[in-house]
Order: sequence, then structure tokens, then C-alpha cells
Amino acid sequence: MVEIVRVSRESFPTLVEGFLRSGYRLQLAVSALTAKRKFGCDQCGATIEVWSPDDYRGILELKAGPESIERKIKCPQCQKENIRYWSKVTSLQGPLYLEPGE
Repeated sequence: MVEIVRVSRESFPTLVEGFLRSGYRLQLAVSALTAKRKFGCDQCGATIEVWSPDDYRGILELKAGPESIERKIKCPQCQKENIRYWSKVTSLQGPLYLEPGE
């Protein structure tokens, strides 16, 4: 049986350690967390595509949040500078497979 569970970054090490101590084998498949996002230019509405700055920030927002990173993005159509903020993703992205040990 395969079960997909979301866990916080803080509890992940404790969860894995508990399963490994119980004799489970661990297979972890994590894809790159950098993500492409699209948004409309504030001035002309043209679609702008951007990539997240790192594996930890995948949420694109209009307002700054805790530990967010500001990015100034120039619209390729009207040349207006658009300001967006990349915020941290708070849960693990990717399947975690736990199998009983042999």
C-alpha cells in the first residue's frame, strides 16, 4: 500500500527516523522545487513568466511576507517594473515511500 502524506519541514527528520528505527526502508523521490509562475503585468496586463529563486520559495505574492524575497521584474511588452515576492513553501513536495524492511 502506498500512502502520500504531507509533513512540515520541521517534523520530517523525526518522522523518517521513527520509521527507519522500526525497520522500514526509505525511498524518497523529490523533484526540483523551483517552479515557473505566470502573472499579469500591473500596467498592461501582458503575461510574464518567472522562475522561483530557489528550492525553498515557490509561492509568488503581491505583498511581502516573513522571509520572502523581493524581485523586480520588467515587463517585456511595456517595460514597466513589476514587484513580486517569493515566499517559502512550508511542506515537503514529493512522494515518500515507506516499505517494511526485509
